[in-house]
Amino acid sequence: MPIHASIKPLVADGRITAQDVARLEALAQAGELTGRDLTQLGQRYHDALDAGVGAALAKLAKTLGGAVLPQAPIANLGAAPGVLSGLVTLSSEHNRRHPEVTTVQRALMALANRLEKAELTLPDWGADGDYGAETVAAVAAFQALKGLPETGKVDGNTARALDAALKASNVVPVFGPGGVGPSGADMVKAAEFLIAKHGDHYGVDQPWWNLDPNHSLPANVPLGGLRGKWKCNLFACNTVYQAGFAPPYYGNRGKGEYPNANQLFKWSDKYAARYNNKTHFKLVDELAIQSLEEVSGPERVKERLTALLRRAEPGDMIIVDHRGDEVADGGHCRVVMANDLTEGGNGSISCAQASRASGLIRDEALFKFTGEEKVWILRPNKVRKQG
Repeated sequence: MPIHASIKPLVADGRITAQDVARLEALAQAGELTGRDLTQLGQRYHDALDAGVGAALAKLAKTLGGAVLPQAPIANLGAAPGVLSGLVTLSSEHNRRHPEVTTVQRALMALANRLEKAELTLPDWGADGDYGAETVAAVAAFQALKGLPETGKVDGNTARALDAALKASNVVPVFGPGGVGPSGADMVKAAEFLIAKHGDHYGVDQPWWNLDPNHSLPANVPLGGLRGKWKCNLFACNTVYQAGFAPPYYGNRGKGEYPNANQLFKWSDKYAARYNNKTHFKLVDELAIQSLEEVSGPERVKERLTALLRRAEPGDMIIVDHRGDEVADGGHCRVVMANDLTEGGNGSISCAQASRASGLIRDEALFKFTGEEKVWILRPNKVRKQG
């Protein structure tokens, strides 16, 4: 049986983070996952877990009647003496369900995590002990990485290369202390998660589905009172929450309502003290577009705006203030997914956002920003408390 469809997007990059466990919890609360699903995840994807994530996953599984048992992360291919010696070759045609297949699959997923090579992971089936097409592709990717013939089969040379790579890697203490905090990659993954699961709750005419229990409105229910409202700040701040960062709230009490889009800069490291707020973002850059245009003209705006936007990294938030004095719908939030803008202003920035119709990801060219009054690039930097 393949991994649950709701889990697959979380394991596709070869890492299961603390923020992914928070998303699993949200899926469980929505009734989409069972203890059995999480038990299977723990069994087959143990070596894809980040440091300290094993304990959090085990705790969540237990609340649903499942069990994730501690096991030592794989450090070498010592449990596969047949392939190491060259006496056994594993492939989809021969020895497909050999006892050493699981060890090889664990090795591939461990290296996907430790080397940040998503092409080595097994997002559909995990370490299920069956040498299928997914394992063939991952082995071929490893062979390409090591300059070996890309046969997709594990012979002695491939096995010894896997063993050496494992020994050279940093073994992740899955049930040990947690690793580093959330990153821009977690913001990207959180935005993808929101769009995949709740994209149809971010259009103007749709009810909002909130995933943040600290927001003043209820979580995990459709909120019909938000019909007829733009939801860009709700999308951006729910993404911040899902990524493992702490979104800002009016009043700075750790709960409440999110600031409007064009007010979020007031929680950045540059402006927070001025407005008696706590810092939730690093201000990467800002530009008063309209003022610059009035003084220096459109060409200078293009030059300066291009330089600013090229600084936006995946996971950053691009916030704009529309021209005029409106606050409630006077700005817009975007979460950067990828940035291919060139020095000459060509190319585009891929942004996740709430639109009039739904939550979506779309490419934005430079001209989408030139008519605004102000623009800020904010990078979340305050980690929220887990649980």
